[in-house]
Amino acid sequence: MSDRDNQYEFPKAVGAIYHEACHAKFSRWSLEQSSKDLTRKQNQALHLLEESRIEKFGAMAIPTNRYFLTSCALEIVLAECDVDTLSEMSETRALAQLSGLVLARIDAGILYRSDVEGVAEMLETKLGLDFIEKLRELWLKAQAHTDHHNATELYPLAIEWDRLVSERAKEKGEDDTGCSWGEGEGEGEGEGEGEGESSGEGSSTGEGEGKSKGRSKTIEEMLKEVQNAKENAETTANDELSEQQIGEKSKEKAKARSSENAEKQKHQQVGQRVFGEKETIGANGSGSSLVETRKPTSAERASAVLISKLLMKAKYRNRTETKINSVLPQGRLRSRAMVQREALRSKGVMSQVETWRHKTRKHTETPNLSIGIMVDVSGSMGSAMKPMGSTAWILSEAGRRVQAKTAMVYFGSGVFPTLRVGQHLEEVSIYTAPDGTEKFDLGFQALDGQLNLLGGNSARLLVIVSDACYTSEEIRACKSWLQRCKQVGVGVVWITYDQGVYASAVIEGSGAELVKVKGAITEVAEIVGKAGAEALTKAGMRIGR
Repeated sequence: MSDRDNQYEFPKAVGAIYHEACHAKFSRWSLEQSSKDLTRKQNQALHLLEESRIEKFGAMAIPTNRYFLTSCALEIVLAECDVDTLSEMSETRALAQLSGLVLARIDAGILYRSDVEGVAEMLETKLGLDFIEKLRELWLKAQAHTDHHNATELYPLAIEWDRLVSERAKEKGEDDTGCSWGEGEGEGEGEGEGEGESSGEGSSTGEGEGKSKGRSKTIEEMLKEVQNAKENAETTANDELSEQQIGEKSKEKAKARSSENAEKQKHQQVGQRVFGEKETIGANGSGSSLVETRKPTSAERASAVLISKLLMKAKYRNRTETKINSVLPQGRLRSRAMVQREALRSKGVMSQVETWRHKTRKHTETPNLSIGIMVDVSGSMGSAMKPMGSTAWILSEAGRRVQAKTAMVYFGSGVFPTLRVGQHLEEVSIYTAPDGTEKFDLGFQALDGQLNLLGGNSARLLVIVSDACYTSEEIRACKSWLQRCKQVGVGVVWITYDQGVYASAVIEGSGAELVKVKGAITEVAEIVGKAGAEALTKAGMRIGR
């Protein structure tokens, strides 16, 4: 029920639930005490005034829930006021009851006068404009009451309501001693009078039955108008909710775009700062230094060729999705559109309302590839720096061979680039690993700023070479970025030169491929290539669903 799309799918149910939630929030006074302080009919009037009061405050508290209340308002009225229930009252009290439930909701901002015009006109004709204006004055005062924990200020309004109704019923010669709304039996005084009348002459009984039948007919006509108004109100609510939903979706998308743009700009700034450094060694706080350069071996070249071939075989797909509304049954039923169709049909309008919605999806192969490589130069990786240097060259060469857009950073106490986009590594470079910590978060932001990993629509692969022995803060950041990669379709391969205990825990649930290298990467080049291809394929399948 907390899902907004579900709320829009079942507006009447949500409106009914929200109505009761408004009672819980705004009817904080003692129901037990009011039943002691007031007579039964006065207490009934108090509860009647409370109906529109709490909905007014509910619409003020959460304006976007207003039309949910509109959608179910007359449904509630019909559920609480059937012919039998209202016929137990005098005609005046029954019509006053409907006035407090329908007309008061107009002033509360829940119903439109145009939707309940038929009901309003009948009530004004039967009760008179002067009398309705007196009742209106009472419900307006009730709706202005703001002390939700204390109803004593509402007591005089309820007492006055009952007095006005009783006097008006007496003037019209009606018996106003019958059962109250929602009660199974009348007041003691009314019961005694009723028994006396029943034991009277036959003509008196016949006259009572005639009045009862006339009253029932009036109530039937009135409820028929309420039923028509209900369809109007539901149609209006559905239209308003549909526009509101579209507006909320647009705002959500705009907010998401704004957030994404802010993140993208931040990462671009980080990328420009990191990759813009002229002196890369030791830049941005890292103590790592270049200690050896050499030409790649034939085994390393062969490994790069093998990995590039496997990456070329990876299947990465983008998905395009289109929503189509249809008159014929297919996909998901649009309940609001169905209510709108039935409302139009009841008015004799035969319109082809599209009550069904389905989605069509198209998959497109994406040959373009971006590869981001992150290499850990913290102290815990010291013994693995030579094979890591070989790994870095092989991956960069494999990326060049498949014409991938490739960039690489080393991260430790600082972050520095070892391969810029468009650059070609001629030699294998071996760095030291003296750093005391790992700036994974900064390293990822720099790569994303250069390659647009999170926002791109090409095939994207992130390769991380690390033991994942990080601080708690960096672990949280790492897990967060891996989840984002999973969501947006970035394949991830994690290469480690130990048992992978820390790495396994960090990548859990992210969909990343873990490769444990015990010797030289040339010995497991095929495994690395397959892992990269598998990561791309899985990422494409997730996006393609």
